[in-house]
Amino acid sequence: TIHCGDLILSINGMSLAGSVHGDVLNALDVISVELWKTSAGLGFSLDGGKASITGDRPLLVKRIFKGGAAEQAGKIEAGDEIVAISGKSLIGLMHYDAWNIIKSVPEGPVQLLIRKISNEASGSSAYGVTAELDSLCH
Repeated sequence: TIHCGDLILSINGMSLAGSVHGDVLNALDVISVELWKTSAGLGFSLDGGKASITGDRPLLVKRIFKGGAAEQAGKIEAGDEIVAISGKSLIGLMHYDAWNIIKSVPEGPVQLLIRKISNEASGSSAYGVTAELDSLCH
């Protein structure tokens, strides 16, 4: 149970050290997905990142590869934001740096934290949780 004044250290394994309020809200909107990395990778490509050609943007899944780990898991879609991989946050990283982290993860089971962009369209978001937490303190 969370009480008013409690310090939240992490959400879904993502550390909140040094996070601001907006980062915490974003962390509430993520889901954990396990993929099985093979020599072919995780089965998706990335778009965006800090200082991308279209400006600072979140790291998004650009494409899901046929037969790859992401397609087989069936839980990741083009447009989803990759928030973290194997406990390492990708928020605020340049595309190249995030790509290197993803490439360095060994083969086998890999935990991804993703933000489903489609959640916003359906009206599901962290704001319901935030309102509930706010009511504890007022």
